[in-house]
Parts: sequence; structure tokens; C-alpha cells
Amino acid sequence: MYNKNKAILYSLIIALSGMSCGKENKPNIPYLFGFDEYNVIVSEIVIEEQLHNPISVFAHNDTLFVTDESNQPSVAVYQLNGSGVYTRIKEIGREGSGPGEFAYPYMMTPNNSGLYVYDARQRKLALINKQLETDIRELYLRFTGLPVDVHAVSDSLFLATGVHMDSRVQLLGVDGSDLFELEGYGEIADLGDSFTEMRSQVASVWHARSTYSREQSRIAVFSVNADRIELYDTSSGQLITTLSHPENEVPNVRISSSSGNLSFNDGALKSYLWVTSDRQYIYALYSGVEQHANDSGYGRYVHVFDWNLNFITAFELDHGSRSITSDLNGGIYSVEHDPRVAIRHVTISL
Repeated sequence: MYNKNKAILYSLIIALSGMSCGKENKPNIPYLFGFDEYNVIVSEIVIEEQLHNPISVFAHNDTLFVTDESNQPSVAVYQLNGSGVYTRIKEIGREGSGPGEFAYPYMMTPNNSGLYVYDARQRKLALINKQLETDIRELYLRFTGLPVDVHAVSDSLFLATGVHMDSRVQLLGVDGSDLFELEGYGEIADLGDSFTEMRSQVASVWHARSTYSREQSRIAVFSVNADRIELYDTSSGQLITTLSHPENEVPNVRISSSSGNLSFNDGALKSYLWVTSDRQYIYALYSGVEQHANDSGYGRYVHVFDWNLNFITAFELDHGSRSITSDLNGGIYSVEHDPRVAIRHVTISL
């Protein structure tokens, strides 16, 4: 089971990294909130040199942390100088399986001790302390779920979302260097009687991205393969509300006649690729192109919600983005991969 789950995880990683195969495709967005036209927001390039294959960015005051799939380095640290230019001040990590080494440094989550880097392939969290050094503390995920996002609640508690057969959100506890599941909450929506014997594959097509607010005690879960969003109270595990579009509220899949596995139907859309937030708002990167398109792993649309999941606005980026992160001041940073590789900043007026 573990090897099968690991194979599913790798396929998810490839899909989310924008390496999907197929034809070029123009967005065919169902316009979840009645939008028939998006305003394009012009962004500013803030980092372009020394980037290889960046995955994600995390902002803290005037410092940016950038993870890179090439592991050259695994995490690069940039600081804003007096001239308003980001310069690289630190390189952290390299490829490998030892302490301070990474295979796929995917996303980052802060806590009081520093910044955790989640290695999705090795299923571990590695801490970068406040002195910008890799700490001796590394935590390994020891359960059957396949997390895509991991959020630090405290030094001893974490939340995870991604792929899980029994729940949408998992609460994780620490035991030495291990992370294990304490409980899960949120039901996986049924796809119909035809799929009842395919629990693991149904869970994989329902995989999700998420963002967590410690202040609000809430986690927002965004489906990657459907226009479906769920908001949970993390103190009780209760579902607060669900938002979905009737034309794309469940993954558009079928059972393949040749393989017997689930596959996407023609016209099935990729939905939410990445989610970030600040104290007031949630920013969700949306694809809206067909699942098999070459550019399905990049998004050009951002949907904005408040922490009650009320829709605020939406806009179009002037580039194809792999991931976004809040600057905590009403803007976002974006990891551009189309048409160039760069870190961009977007100022949002709400």
C-alpha cells in the first residue's frame, strides 16, 4: 500500500509542477462567481537571476525564501537592500536524503521556532531556524495519507491536506522525530455507485490544496480537480461552509475501459493549484484549462475570499504562475514559469 501511495504522490507532484503532457489549451473557465471578464493586473519582477526551477516562495518582512526543485540550492534566501533590490544572502540545503538535504522541497510553513520546509518526496519537515540555519530537528510523516500541504499549528501539532481515503484534513502529532495522525475530519464527497470499490483512486482525484489561519482557527480546503471549496473550524473539526460550482463541483472522471483505473474525461478542468492567505483574505490560484493541457500546472487567475468564504473579487495575472504566497500586506508574490522563470510581486487593491 505504501509503495502504491508513493506512486500516486509522485504523479501528483508532476501534475502540480506543470509538467503535464498534452496540447496547448486556452482557459475555459466556468466563472465560478459570475465573472465573464477578468481585469489583468500588471506585476513587477523582483527576482530573475540565479533561479533554476523554483517551486514556492515564502515572505517574511523584507526576506524571501524560495524553494527550488533543482536543489541548487534547495532553499535560497533573499533580502531587500537599501536600493529596493532583492539580493541572495544565504543558500540552504542540497540534494540528498540526509539531515539538511532534500529531494523535493515543496512548500513552507512558519512556526515560533522558524520556518519548516516540507519535502514532499521524502515526506519530511526540515526546520530552518531564525539564524537561517538548518536545525537538527527533522520530522518524518509516518501515516498512509499523502500530504500536499502541511501547516504548523504549534511545535507539536500540524495540519495536513492532500490525499487521504478517510478525511479531508488530518491533525498530526509529534512523537520524537515522527509525525503521526491524531484524527481526521471532513468527508470525501461521493462520486457515485460506480466508484464505490475504488476508494484510493477516488481520494487521489479529490486531492486538495489548503491555507490555515492560526488567528481564525480555520483551514480552507480547495479542490484541485473540481470547483469546490470547504472551510473548517480547526478547534472543533466542524465544517463551516462549502462553496461549489454546479458545472464542476466534482472531478470529471470515468473508469477507463482499458486499464480499469480512473481517468479524466475530455473537457475536464483543472481548478485550484495553490492557496495562500493573510489575516483578512484568502488568495487562490486558479487554472481553468483542461486537465491534459501542457499548461494545466500553471494558473493565471486569482480568486479572493474573506475568512468566512465570502467571495471578494478575482483578477488575471500577466503571466503563468506555478504558485503564490501572500506578502501579508495586501499583495502576493508569484513564482512565474510562463513565459519566463522569475519571482514577481503583485499589488492588489481591495
